[in-house]
Amino acid sequence: GVSDEGQIDAILQNLGTSGVKATFFINGSTSQSALDKIVAAGHEIGNQANSSSIVTGITAEQLAAEVILTEDAVINAGGSSKPYFRAPGGLSNATVLETVGSLGYGYTIGWSIDPWDWSGNSASEITSIVTSQLTPGAIILLDAGSTATGTPAALLDIIAQARALGYDFATISSLLAWEGYYPEEPILTGPSQLFNQVNTDQK
Repeated sequence: GVSDEGQIDAILQNLGTSGVKATFFINGSTSQSALDKIVAAGHEIGNQANSSSIVTGITAEQLAAEVILTEDAVINAGGSSKPYFRAPGGLSNATVLETVGSLGYGYTIGWSIDPWDWSGNSASEITSIVTSQLTPGAIILLDAGSTATGTPAALLDIIAQARALGYDFATISSLLAWEGYYPEEPILTGPSQLFNQVNTDQK
């Protein structure tokens, strides 16, 4: 979706208050100043292409150009979006995985919990959906757009309730390490590997 800097500010504040590091997937709608703040706060960055349009409907060359544009913006903020790609809408195919893999994005990250917060759900509705679906290794998708008005407040409740259930929070890098994948190691050339959840057996 379209990122909103005010929403990102509120999300960053609540993550900081809770002592949680997250992985932000960036597209071209994320302002450079918002991106600077995300990187400065020490959060992990992934690449969601520049236009955030469905990438299965564009050519490999178009996809590569979009991914590179987003990575350039992240580099300007002092970070990198490699090695994580997220396909807009979660829609990918062999061409997408081959293309992003060739650009250094060895991991295509989906999700296992989506509360549809972009639709304007209340904080309590978002929290209820997420906490009722929690499982070890779950990947939660949350939006930072202007329509996701309940998300910042929901974050505080989700984190508190999940911790009360014995769960902890992790970046994608930390989560993948549970399954023996270490993104800091050199990535072999080949298709990007798709993950929607990680089998941690740990909360």
